[in-house]
Amino acid sequence: MPVTIDVFLLSILAAALWGLNPVFMKKGLERDGNAILASVVAATVSFGLFVTIATVVYGPSESYLGVSRTGAAIFLFGGVIGSSLGRLVVYAGVDRVGVSVNTAILNTRPLFAAILAVGLLGEPITGWLGLGILVIVVGVVLVSLSRGGDIRGWKWYELAFPLFAAIAYGAGNVVRRYGFTATDTDVLSAFVLNEFAALGILMGYALVRHGRKLFVVSRRTYALFAAGGLLSSLALLSLFTALSRGPVIVVDPLAGTSPLFAALFTVIFLKRVERVTRGVVIGAAVIILGVVFITLG
Repeated sequence: MPVTIDVFLLSILAAALWGLNPVFMKKGLERDGNAILASVVAATVSFGLFVTIATVVYGPSESYLGVSRTGAAIFLFGGVIGSSLGRLVVYAGVDRVGVSVNTAILNTRPLFAAILAVGLLGEPITGWLGLGILVIVVGVVLVSLSRGGDIRGWKWYELAFPLFAAIAYGAGNVVRRYGFTATDTDVLSAFVLNEFAALGILMGYALVRHGRKLFVVSRRTYALFAAGGLLSSLALLSLFTALSRGPVIVVDPLAGTSPLFAALFTVIFLKRVERVTRGVVIGAAVIILGVVFITLG
């Protein structure tokens, strides 16, 4: 069965939205915001959006969370690992190394998801997986030597932020995949549980660690963080819609082009605070190629 045009458009839309999301976050961080608040606002927007969609789909009087305790525990755990820890360090990475560099390194997520899937779910190791790992490592090295990203400069070890985010997101995806195979949890309920856990962890950490003073920022900063959170949530919806209509081998590589969109949007909107070098673009393209190889595996 041929792949329809809407699958291509939805996949590219997801990539574009993910590329634009960190631009809004960076603008908020450059004002008076911080990575923790950015994570809390993004989780709040995402949770509100998915609850609204679930209520519209299932009706306000029906329980759309009629999932087993096992299913709830799995997706709550996935939210803690992927959405809370992942968000926290990814926005710290945006602040430290910049949008283009952070997004390129974050795109190594399928690598860690594949490695964890092999180790935890017993999925087979293929030649494509090995080749993809090698190519992604080369791409990461190119980005680390690119001298791009935040115009203030950054140290090589600060790439640990997007790398840890990639590991967290990859681990979260493995947990969710296990949840979908081991339980009958529907996608919307999984989204709601995932974002509920993320919001609870992030809000609790923010209040205990920093108190109310963390939330004292300008309305403009809140608006920028909320817009970024909305873009990220819409990207996720676009991705899942594309996956419901087309094969992973087509959707994943297209959605994985987000670093190129991030580089483009950085050039357009963040000229004063970031620079996009040839090394960043080449490194991002090499990482995308590695992701394609992993997808083929």
